Amino acid sequence: MTASRVRVIEALRNLAAYSFQTVVCVALSAAIGFLTVIAGTQELGSIAQQRASLAAAGQDVWRVQSPTAFSAASCAALGAVDGIHDAGARLHQWSAKIAERPGATIDVLEVTPGYARIGWATSGSPLVAAGADVSTTLGLRPGSTLTLQGNGPATTVELDAVLQKTQRLPAGNQVIVILGAPTSQTTECLVESEPGARSAVERHLMSAFNSQATVTPLLNDEQPGGSPDDRMRARITAWAPVIVSAMLVALFVMVQFARRAEWALYRILGVGRAGLLGMLTVQAAASTWAPYAAGTLAGILLAHSSIGADVLVAGGVTGDFIRGLLTLALTPVLCLGALELGQGPLGWLKGQ
Repeated sequence: MTASRVRVIEALRNLAAYSFQTVVCVALSAAIGFLTVIAGTQELGSIAQQRASLAAAGQDVWRVQSPTAFSAASCAALGAVDGIHDAGARLHQWSAKIAERPGATIDVLEVTPGYARIGWATSGSPLVAAGADVSTTLGLRPGSTLTLQGNGPATTVELDAVLQKTQRLPAGNQVIVILGAPTSQTTECLVESEPGARSAVERHLMSAFNSQATVTPLLNDEQPGGSPDDRMRARITAWAPVIVSAMLVALFVMVQFARRAEWALYRILGVGRAGLLGMLTVQAAASTWAPYAAGTLAGILLAHSSIGADVLVAGGVTGDFIRGLLTLALTPVLCLGALELGQGPLGWLKGQ
């Protein structure tokens, strides 16, 4: 029988001999792994939900307004700039009566396709669409024919779609939207930045437009409880696994330190530091590492739908698990260091 196999058997015998301490370590390790996933998923899920809500409300959207008209084509061209997801211009707005709905007056908004995609957070670009509220009020649906009577000649259009309710442009829920080409002038441009490029896009817009133009975020930056980025930096569950795992390491060291006379006997019998470290590694793997991984797996199975639904949650939970595991990985080394304190194992044995 090889020396390494003997050390493994001896380590497992030690675990069995001190079954109560072993069961405590196993239970605590499994609980730490499980709670790391569950607590992390809940906090990260809340942050991800806030981030998605802010994105839907237009957190990454900038509004450029100018008292003097500028080219709508220059606004639409911003969509090709690095860091900008989309851009579009507001062309014209006018009031119209609907011949098919006597007594009904509605605002008609002519915009470029990019403005419609940003303002109503949609990937499609219907030529004529109705806001969510006005469609409900007037009973409009795709295929409805509308004769719009404004200041000029009457215009007959066929409704292509009903837009989803928008948080970005509250007034946009009560208008008829007609798409137009960016061939005219405009005084308002919407620009949506890519995630993480918000500040760079703001600087670009400030330099791209004249000093009379104002560049303002579509959504107020002030968030009760902090922004998602602030909450991520201050996340409690990020370091809780490290702290709790360190406490578990301390418990393991204390249990082995109480058996220091037995470890001294191993030294007398010729087991070197490498052999002691190997035995401690086997015991740590069986009583802390494996239960921690098992508890983590149980937590993942329980919360798999939440973890798989968002990259932020999956990445955060993975990071929490790794930090806790790396802390537990120090167990054998710290334990051996504690056993080597003072006069060493031989000194402990002589003191008995």
